[in-house]
Amino acid sequence: MFTGIVTDLGEVKSIEKSGDTKFSFYTEYSAKEIEIGSSIACSGVCLTVIDRGFDEAKGKNWFTMQASGETLSKTILGSWEIGSKVNFERAMCIGDELGGLMLMVWLKLHQLLQKVSLFVINSKYRKNLKNL
Repeated sequence: MFTGIVTDLGEVKSIEKSGDTKFSFYTEYSAKEIEIGSSIACSGVCLTVIDRGFDEAKGKNWFTMQASGETLSKTILGSWEIGSKVNFERAMCIGDELGGLMLMVWLKLHQLLQKVSLFVINSKYRKNLKNL
């Protein structure tokens, strides 16, 4: 699950097209803290980390993900080039700040409960009218 809050602006480091396309990205995230198999939304597209490391020459952290042809055809990923800027969003963990997401969920739940209450009240009212 993602909150919609972008936590890093990275860039495409490399693109390798062999079967699925592999994208490597420079990031401010610490490579040591990125777990292989974890999910990161890349400009809104959820992808899975398959490798990560530190580029000594550039002094930058990086991680690699892969995308299928279907993903490339349905998302912005197919237009990326080396150097393209990419918004990153880490998957939410228990205890993380939810930001605006929590408010949105609460408002939607409140609206749903109001609709259910009105339906129940109206149903009881119509049933009582039939019994008169």
